[in-house]
Amino acid sequence: MRLISGFTNHQEVYSIDECFISLDEHKDPRNIAMVVKEKLWADLRMPVCVGIGPTKVLAKFGNHCAKKQKKWDGVFATYLLSEACLNEMMDVFSVGEVWGVGDKLKQKLELINIKTVLDLKGSDVISIKNTLNVNVGRIVHELNGINCFPLEQVAPKKKQIITSRSFGKTVTDYPQLVEAVTTFVVRATLKLRSQDTLCSKVSVFISSSPFIRDSNYYHNLTTVGLANPTSNTGLILKGSLEGLRSIYKNNIAYVKCGVILSGLINSENSQDNLWPVDDKRKGDLVFVMDKINNRFNGSTLRLGTQPLYPTWGARQLKKSPSYTTSWKELLVV
Repeated sequence: MRLISGFTNHQEVYSIDECFISLDEHKDPRNIAMVVKEKLWADLRMPVCVGIGPTKVLAKFGNHCAKKQKKWDGVFATYLLSEACLNEMMDVFSVGEVWGVGDKLKQKLELINIKTVLDLKGSDVISIKNTLNVNVGRIVHELNGINCFPLEQVAPKKKQIITSRSFGKTVTDYPQLVEAVTTFVVRATLKLRSQDTLCSKVSVFISSSPFIRDSNYYHNLTTVGLANPTSNTGLILKGSLEGLRSIYKNNIAYVKCGVILSGLINSENSQDNLWPVDDKRKGDLVFVMDKINNRFNGSTLRLGTQPLYPTWGARQLKKSPSYTTSWKELLVV
């Protein structure tokens, strides 16, 4: 993302591998997109596709075309096509390929005979808003070149934080589940503090595999309310482990677990309790741990139930070589 930011003054990081940027200051947006694409490959060996359009939805549609059709060399610019040609392409793709249209919305659209991207583009906005919702109406506007989703250069604070992973192998032992939940709580609370928020509820879920024959599928989730909104790792972990104890069952091969922080509020909006639980010393301890871990390594200081080398960790069979960060993987020429 830092490499891409060098080509623009306006960037919205949408996800870990996706962003929107403004190319209004460039005379030839497609040429700049090709330069960005080549730069990412040269510096990071990262193949990317680029979609260019006057709106986010059209840019995402262009990105989809660039991925699916090799003739565009990984860069699809909607402005280079006539409206007739663009409509012809939209008529080929299912409405489910539109950014913001999930499986459930796709089914609802198909029920009212909107099956392709072009069908959605040509639909009546007022009717769509009344039948579905305002957001779908905005998507229709965006497909017609009317900007409804401006760039968000400052990411909004998350209303919910979810941290979960599938295990590299099945887990049956309770202590290993405790290790996993601890690891996920630590990661989730780091995100919580990074956006300066507190949580009032923590949920824990565990699940076995629904695909293993002759086994009883088990999935359960429980939510624990916290005494006060907090970002303290220890207090949130205490609630999480209470929840885990209440849903854990013996003799089940678990394949996934996770932690959900909800009821988030800004830290400056929190109200003091008459008998505060989150005392100052605990808050100072968390601050010191974060400071040391940020300076030296992400996990230099750990909680007692947080493993150093988890045996249940996710498999990384297709991990990129760590040429610059691992002596064992140093490239030999």
